[in-house]
Amino acid sequence: MTHWQDMLRIYIAAPYSKGDKEKNVLAAIEAAELIMKAGHRPINPLFSHYHHLVFAHDYEEWMQQDFSDIMTCKAIVRLPGESAGADREIAFAKQVGVDVFHSMEELLDYLQFLELERLSS
Repeated sequence: MTHWQDMLRIYIAAPYSKGDKEKNVLAAIEAAELIMKAGHRPINPLFSHYHHLVFAHDYEEWMQQDFSDIMTCKAIVRLPGESAGADREIAFAKQVGVDVFHSMEELLDYLQFLELERLSS
């Protein structure tokens, strides 16, 4: 198990409002589980789905929350599917220098490389 000090915060940029929202949330949770199994800390903004059901907020307010979270992350992964919001999150991450990955496979390969590098030093 990875020590908490070695955990990287990884943001999950995923479709939400296009298609089935529950399926989109589930896909983000599945990605979060893979990140956790790799020993890191997923940041899953689609959990706001449940918050929004109880306390609705404006779309741009949610986006500002997301941008704030991205600023605290080492990397961001873009899940497949059409999403203007996820595209904005990727553009923002690039603008502020957060590492961008375009698939879970690409991200997990990178995390494995970092782990091997850490173990060999």
